[in-house]
Amino acid sequence: MRFSLTVVQVFRILNGIEIAAACVNTICSVYFVARTINLSTLNINLRLILMVETILCVFVSLVHSTSQITDESWYSIEKRQYLAALIFYVTLLAAQVAAFMFDAKYMLIAIERTIAFEDRRRYETRGGEVARKYLWRTFFVVTTLTVLKCIIIYCKNPQLQIDARLRRTLILEYDYDWAGPSYFCAWLAIPYSIYKFYKLHQMTNKNTAFESLSAMYEVRRIRMTLDYMKRLISVFVGTLLFCGFVTFLQWYFHNIKKVADYSYEMRCTSSLVYTSFSIYNLICTYYLVHEFPQFQRIVHRDFRILRRNYVEAAPLPTTDRNQTELYFKQFSAMWNK
Repeated sequence: MRFSLTVVQVFRILNGIEIAAACVNTICSVYFVARTINLSTLNINLRLILMVETILCVFVSLVHSTSQITDESWYSIEKRQYLAALIFYVTLLAAQVAAFMFDAKYMLIAIERTIAFEDRRRYETRGGEVARKYLWRTFFVVTTLTVLKCIIIYCKNPQLQIDARLRRTLILEYDYDWAGPSYFCAWLAIPYSIYKFYKLHQMTNKNTAFESLSAMYEVRRIRMTLDYMKRLISVFVGTLLFCGFVTFLQWYFHNIKKVADYSYEMRCTSSLVYTSFSIYNLICTYYLVHEFPQFQRIVHRDFRILRRNYVEAAPLPTTDRNQTELYFKQFSAMWNK
């Protein structure tokens, strides 16, 4: 007996997986944000960036999975559903802005961590001003460029009916002329971020023996963050490569197979992209727990089933032992003054 699936059935399966991934991502992200607020291992500026970017990722995945199963007649302007259309399309515009802001995640972290190192002696006293400053700047730039892009797309498609024209304008994956440039822009921040992290790694490895205790503590947190970022960037690059393959499939269906913009083939490819988006965010949360012992203790306290019934004795790493000795020497020097 031969088993085969129609494209509609494939879409329903992929859309179900996307919705499930979005729900799990939402639950884990809410927990992550709630617990990260008071995580002293991370500076408040880094916490703000990570929390905002996590919320943006959840928002984008939920909006897309919901829009995929929303009947077009519910928000059709041609059928005089004006209020529903306003809510639907404004939400889609906000999701575009959120998606482009998410692309700048590692660039923002690289800038913030560089400022933290340069101002390490008093950075802890500055509160969250650095994160707020760069998040707002990114928001204004991204919003301006996104609105301009949407205006250009809307003006270039006067032949379409109003609903099709708005979908082409505001649903990111259904404007194929801009899909390539949008994907390219997502890659642009990666080389810059890697360069900044590499320079920061070099600076933190310099001799800091004569730094104050607060500066030494900030440098140690920067090193922990760099280890965390190494893992995340590799996952992000892998996600972008997968999305690039799916973008090629979209181009193939649209230009070779000549399928319609809102066909099930195209909707299948977009479901793959946003499912990978949710999975990426879940992996980021896992690595945060893996890299930061304080967060591990929080998770083990909240989920006792994950706790071990024994404690393994492990030697103190050489770097930590050297830093501990350095702290002790500084305390001794201060005490003897």
